[in-house]
Amino acid sequence: MRLLEVLSAALLSSRSNLASSAPQNQHLHQDHRHDASSAGEPVHHHYHHDSFQDVVISLRPADRHLLESTLADLSDPDGEKYGRFLSREEARALLQPRQSSVDAVKRWLAEAGVPEEDVRDGGQVIEARVSTSDAERLLRLGARHGATADERGLVDGEKESTAALRAHVAFVHRAPEVRSTSKPQKRFPARRTASETSQSMLTARREPPSTTPSCGGKVTPASLRALYHMDDYTNGNGFAPSQLPAHARSRLGIAGFSGQAAQYAQLDKFLAALMPDAVGANFSTALVNGGSNPQDEAYEHSGEANLDIQYAVGMAYPVPVTYYAVGGEDHDFTPDLDIWDPDTQWVEPYDVFFSYLLDLDDSALPRVVSISYGVNEQDVPRAHAQRICDMIGQLGTRGVSVIASSGDQGPGVSCLSNDGTNATQFLPAFPASCPYVTSVGGTHGHGPEVAWNLSSGGFSEYWPRPAWQEVAVGGYLARLGDRWKGLYNPRGRGFPDVSAQAMGYQIFDHGKVHNADGTSASAPVFASMIALLNELRLRRGLPTMGFLNPWLYKIGSLGFTDIVNGASKGCVGTSFSGKPAPVVPGAEWAAVPGWDPATGLGTPLFDRMKCDEQGPPCANCTIRNIRCTYPPPSTSTSKYHEPPPSRAWSVAAAYSSSSSASPVRRPPITPSPLSVSATETSNRLLELELMHRWSVRTWRGLYNLPACQPFLQEGLPREGLRLPFILNGILALAALDIGLLAGLHGDRRTARYYKRAALEYYTTASAEFRGALASNSITRDTLYLFSTFGSMAGFFNFAMGDDEDDDEGPGKGDASVKTTVVDRVHVSFAMFLGCLHTAAINWDWFFDSPTSARTAVLDYFPRQEYMDLVDADTQTAIQRITSASHSIRLPPTGDPSLDSPDGLQGPLAHDVCSYHIAAEQTKYCFAERVVGRIRGFMVNLPSRCVAGPDFVEGLRTHEPMAMFVLLYWGVLLHGCAADPWMWWAGTTGREVVEETAAILAGSHVCELEDVREGIAWAREQVGLVEALAEC
Repeated sequence: MRLLEVLSAALLSSRSNLASSAPQNQHLHQDHRHDASSAGEPVHHHYHHDSFQDVVISLRPADRHLLESTLADLSDPDGEKYGRFLSREEARALLQPRQSSVDAVKRWLAEAGVPEEDVRDGGQVIEARVSTSDAERLLRLGARHGATADERGLVDGEKESTAALRAHVAFVHRAPEVRSTSKPQKRFPARRTASETSQSMLTARREPPSTTPSCGGKVTPASLRALYHMDDYTNGNGFAPSQLPAHARSRLGIAGFSGQAAQYAQLDKFLAALMPDAVGANFSTALVNGGSNPQDEAYEHSGEANLDIQYAVGMAYPVPVTYYAVGGEDHDFTPDLDIWDPDTQWVEPYDVFFSYLLDLDDSALPRVVSISYGVNEQDVPRAHAQRICDMIGQLGTRGVSVIASSGDQGPGVSCLSNDGTNATQFLPAFPASCPYVTSVGGTHGHGPEVAWNLSSGGFSEYWPRPAWQEVAVGGYLARLGDRWKGLYNPRGRGFPDVSAQAMGYQIFDHGKVHNADGTSASAPVFASMIALLNELRLRRGLPTMGFLNPWLYKIGSLGFTDIVNGASKGCVGTSFSGKPAPVVPGAEWAAVPGWDPATGLGTPLFDRMKCDEQGPPCANCTIRNIRCTYPPPSTSTSKYHEPPPSRAWSVAAAYSSSSSASPVRRPPITPSPLSVSATETSNRLLELELMHRWSVRTWRGLYNLPACQPFLQEGLPREGLRLPFILNGILALAALDIGLLAGLHGDRRTARYYKRAALEYYTTASAEFRGALASNSITRDTLYLFSTFGSMAGFFNFAMGDDEDDDEGPGKGDASVKTTVVDRVHVSFAMFLGCLHTAAINWDWFFDSPTSARTAVLDYFPRQEYMDLVDADTQTAIQRITSASHSIRLPPTGDPSLDSPDGLQGPLAHDVCSYHIAAEQTKYCFAERVVGRIRGFMVNLPSRCVAGPDFVEGLRTHEPMAMFVLLYWGVLLHGCAADPWMWWAGTTGREVVEETAAILAGSHVCELEDVREGIAWAREQVGLVEALAEC
């Protein structure tokens, strides 16, 4: 966020420097600024009182669209030119102006009496030292406001002269000023630490920053590595950082502005305390445009830089890190209610920084750049912002990934336009809104992560929505509807793109540990991951990743954890400068399934990003010559381990007409309510839709172990070509998935249509399954498929429930024919148990099948130390399961060795294996949820069946200990409902808790304190606030 200062200093160099042949990183500032109350009148400030000023004249490129099309070709992972990055000279040529434009500007300067030695041709810009009067004339060229406003005050000859330049000049601005870094800061980064009294310009928070740990806990490099699946980096790729140096072209750059100092002594303390494996790691410093990097521990302005450097070095180790200390202040901004005084406030000189980078030789160029600074987009004149964004795009064509914090202002702080209309509106941030930037928002918490309430996001007013973002953002806008209509640009580029933790960072500053919050922490963390991915690619002889966004939006959910809880908030009535501002009641960007303006695509999963997770993960890893972090495929010669002939395996084969060539005999077509018509074609279209749904979404909700992906996404549908009950089971689950989602959104008609279709497919599949069993067709090659169908049936019965929208079916309004949620759970668990009984026919056959990865399920037990990460209240609550199992006795068995002495009660629940396993696995699932090892309890659902028939029978009879365990299971299920992939969860978790609590309240075990406290805790967790009947 402080890079601007270093770069802008270069622009204020002397005439001799301007005429020098050495590359200069100088940028001029446009003089068009608007006071928020001046109805659009330009405000001109004279910062230099001498007779000369340094200005930068940005020229219009010969081909405005060449950069965009070239970058798109180089950044499309599926394109032929992907990764074929340009040289420095080739990148410069993309925005090269016409020679006639260069000549016209030089001629104007010569006619104005500017000596030739005071003019420097920088290719895309011309830098000049001119008289104050000539500077004012140039600054009126009107790159943003138009001739009428900009040419006021010019005599006729001046109007004619400047009009001649209008076709050639894109933007004119003064060079950033270089001032002493010892003065108090007037411009602040997008985060706060306890070591700094200043606040972020991009924040809605008014109170001083807290030094206490955030509610999400303390964030350290170790916790981030665990949360984002980065621990595998050193173990799974054939080298250890301490043994091999980084690749020569591997480098991560950290931007520093406003005199911020990154201090070596503070980094040493940080690594010794929090990253001992990287002790001795270091960073280099590049001083840009008069920048400095003071090392005195008493130096005031170091919190932001120390945060950025410490997490960049700690997370990206062993990748080399460079800190770019950029000098200069850009006072030529357009004032608004947040920053309103150009004499004492400023914007970072981004153009100076990026110009410096573009001048670097390829050998010195950082391949990833992290920027933790930003302003309101409207503060930067549009033409100037376009120029900066274009420079970022040029870096992308050279293989550089530019990553920026989204900001800490939610939808906006002042929420008032500065174009003279004084319109109430949400305010996007810059440079996060630039489409060539990868913008990083903020989250907090671990179980699950939720949107940080200050994470900036929204839609650009300057740039339209790019094609690579159309589907993701279009889906969000369709969900949003008319909410916030008129407050944002629905056609604008949406940001952020991704997100990461933004609260509770532990840093060393001024010799002490401090707590730091903000998306300025999120950006270097995500940048570090990309730097590590680049390191892996460079070691394999591959190019760096370059401009990330087309790739990010292609891997989408496969590479990220979708954040669906929380919201970012703003527009509370006070500007950053403390001035009264508009209030927008309830203004927020809510986190929802899919992309959203609070968290983007979600938080990264490094192990999946490493494999460019666009298809079967191990296949991608194999292509990229790296070890797959997922359980390896079986060595069986089964054809189902082979990758399909193409990514889109032959759908036509599955839906061909009933002919001798078709491997599946489809059931006869009969008219039904679900059919569009009584024709086979209409049903085939429905089946195509459902198979697509299965391939992109439905299968994910069944087992989220990565090793299961190839089998569920591709192998199982192929098996449906020869076993009709598998194909119809897939269609049933996919239809149910669509129906449940439609019902969640209030579309009862669509929900009813697809749920009826699901029931019809399931009924057909069940009949086919029973017929196959009766024919004794279970073989080595089909055993695992019969077992799999039992699991599919369990999920179906669990999710289907009673169709409350069916106003025509039997039992409508008759409660006597409806099943309870506990009964549904019992039936589903009985089916899961049957699934395992089928597998037990021959375990050797089962484990030698394409589902052999499920041995990881059977062998899965979380590490005990994970339990230490569970918060104290939850630990106390879940320990009550074990405590209750030592007090609650089961019904008598008739065996004197097991029952109580009087024979009236059975054994203690703890002494019955199935109950013991069910209770302990439920406890461990809360630990799973904390570390994100396996979301919620996905593995626990089939694992509970391993507990055996005793526990499942207890569910049927509503045995109290089984109900108590199920109570906690309901809490976990309620949490899983927030995951959009858990399409079958719905509101069942809350229903389970409500029903089991009522059953327990009416039983004798409610006299136990553990049971009463457990009921109260579980009801609170799912939001049940109404009083429960006394025991």
